[in-house]
Amino acid sequence: MAYSIDPVGIGVVASLARPGGNITGLASSSDDSSPKQLELLAAVVPNASRIGFLGNPNGPENSNSPSYSSVLKTAQSAAKRGGLSLLPIGARSPREIEDAFVALARERVPAAMFVGDAVL
Repeated sequence: MAYSIDPVGIGVVASLARPGGNITGLASSSDDSSPKQLELLAAVVPNASRIGFLGNPNGPENSNSPSYSSVLKTAQSAAKRGGLSLLPIGARSPREIEDAFVALARERVPAAMFVGDAVL
């Protein structure tokens, strides 16, 4: 595998310790780190009650990127626990990235986090 946020969750491997078969690759814990990212944004941007969430909901493997969905779900839970409002905005192309920043500015969102992929 080239790169995956949650290879166990999407069913590519049985476990990280014993993936099974003949597979190697890189895995990240972006979904696990999104609560910390929100905490840091809230600390760096005082009085931020709304945080933007920029990501590509359409991944190359299917119409709904598991990475995006997983990180968004974790971030939404963390935002709720922290008393923050999360504003998800999808960007599937470079043009949509520009549109996303216009939307964030229009909504007066003082900070944003993003899920990295080939588009972002």
